[in-house]
Amino acid sequence: MPTEIFSFRHASSTIPATIVEEVQRAVPGRPAIMSAPPCRDAILTNLRAACGWSDEVKLSPDAKITITSCKEAIGLCVQTGNMARFYADLMKLSLLHTQERIYAAIFVLPTQDLAVDWGSNIANYERLCNELPIFSPVLHIPILVIGLNKP
Repeated sequence: MPTEIFSFRHASSTIPATIVEEVQRAVPGRPAIMSAPPCRDAILTNLRAACGWSDEVKLSPDAKITITSCKEAIGLCVQTGNMARFYADLMKLSLLHTQERIYAAIFVLPTQDLAVDWGSNIANYERLCNELPIFSPVLHIPILVIGLNKP
């Protein structure tokens, strides 16, 4: 499945190519990509079973706040839901980076065309890529954004 890539804070030179390739290979083709839950489930199943990515990572033992996964100190967020949730994911990644639990992150979400097919107000690649530079003064973690294209 073809993907789009955006590198924030030099993430493309910070994150090993092998890790990026694992995530890209985990993206399913038809029919799983045709709706959000099967797509997300397929990505996570592929990454965990074949590549050794973790289960959800808790930010604190006292809360149920998590990111999707982690491997080799690289955080992963797969966002297939509401637009407002990607801001929460950015805060979570930033916190883990500040705590030195991760040094970079990969953020996977649909492109705008695919997001429209999945529903209304779904987080999308174009909006995240346009808004990340606005947060440069407060967001210091390198983030590689992978956009899932419509099949």
